[in-house]
Amino acid sequence: MYRYFRNWVEEQTDRLVELGIRTDTVNVVMDTANPSTTVDHSSSSCMGRVSVWQSGLMDAEILHCDTGRRLLYKHHQLNGECNFNRVLKKYLEVMSL
Repeated sequence: MYRYFRNWVEEQTDRLVELGIRTDTVNVVMDTANPSTTVDHSSSSCMGRVSVWQSGLMDAEILHCDTGRRLLYKHHQLNGECNFNRVLKKYLEVMSL
């Protein structure tokens, strides 16, 4: 699952820039029992992080840059080939505000 997410991140970079969302870092950890891909994003007012593990677990969190207030936190159990555009719709909406 984490590989699907990494591919999605690479495919969506230009679209995210159009939404005002920068991809700051992509970190892939493979030397563990449950490999993962973690992506850090930033926009004019928010910073966000999405992590997806091989097991299908996914966490998404957004903090407001000025206040540090949590604007969004989602925990999902993903199954099969996931439609990240659908699953991360709210995350992308909040990040692009």
